Parts: sequence; structure tokens; C-alpha cells
Amino acid sequence: MIEAPSSVIGIRSARRKMHQTTIETGATELAYTRGELEYLLVHSGFVEIAFHPVDALTRSKVKLGIRKLLRKLGCEDLLLSASYLIHARKC
Repeated sequence: MIEAPSSVIGIRSARRKMHQTTIETGATELAYTRGELEYLLVHSGFVEIAFHPVDALTRSKVKLGIRKLLRKLGCEDLLLSASYLIHARKC
């Protein structure tokens, strides 16, 4: 699956936007962080879960460099929303 979880610092704003989308369209939209999504997958019975960043969506080489540095430091999910190809398998 491909998902773009919210950054930790942006989750409140994302949840307000998703709630408004739900009101306007009737479609259920949920905002969550990468950690929350991983938690939901584990509790749904998935045992192998791998998040693969989709860097092709970052247009600027400078922004991509900053994103990769933040990822290496373990801060990307705190500060930025990132798109992931998620591979999850049940036993």
C-alpha cells in the first residue's frame, strides 16, 4: 500500500483537515502518524512491516538532501510528512 502519514508536529492540523473532508464528502478520512499506522498494522495481525520512502515525489534536490539527512538522524517523521510504499505481511 502507499500512504503518506502526517508528521508528528503536523498531526493536529491534519486531523482538522481530514475531519472537514469527512463532513464535506461523507467519506471517512483519518490522519495518523507513521507510528500510529505501524501500531494499527501490528494489531491487525501483520508481522512483517517495512516502510520504504518514496523519494521520487520530492521535486527539489535540495529538499531531497534535507529529507535524507533528517531520515538518517531519525527526525523525518517528526518534522515532515513522507510518502511510503508499505510492505506488510501476515503470518
